[in-house]
Amino acid sequence: MMKLIKKIDAITSKVLFALIQLCVVMLLLLLCAQIISRYFRIQFLSPQDEIINLCFAWFVFIGVALLFREGAHLRVEFVDGFMSRHEKIQIYYKFFVHLCQALFIGVFFSSSLNLYLDSGQRTSPMLHFPQRLWYGAIVCSAILMSLYFVAKFIVDIGNIVDKYKTNEVQS
Repeated sequence: MMKLIKKIDAITSKVLFALIQLCVVMLLLLLCAQIISRYFRIQFLSPQDEIINLCFAWFVFIGVALLFREGAHLRVEFVDGFMSRHEKIQIYYKFFVHLCQALFIGVFFSSSLNLYLDSGQRTSPMLHFPQRLWYGAIVCSAILMSLYFVAKFIVDIGNIVDKYKTNEVQS
């Protein structure tokens, strides 16, 4: 079962990294085209602002979810270093970090879902794309972060249980 989950995780992360790379390439090309169109006063390229915003939204929010997956999000290294030297406090610290992450993800998911649902049938001004495309990136990111949080929490609980089992055997 764990092999299947790890395989799904690896495939999902590769797909998400590919999506981010695609967004970066599109951003680069569209921004270059926008600069050229403004320099030569070409007006037919003006709707690309919406596509740039869309690519940027997906790039940022999927990137945030992947950073969360890797544990590379904002953290205080001084505190992490201190806690790694004090094993008894480290369990409480990890629990506190998990609690903060759970609260953040809960608020983030609720807010993103509200944005998505409240956007209704609104469309973008020029290309008439549904605004839900932009807000969908936030909801997708919240779902991914929730899944990664649950997986990491289960692994951390398993590590704590294993650590206590080995301590009991050694005693």
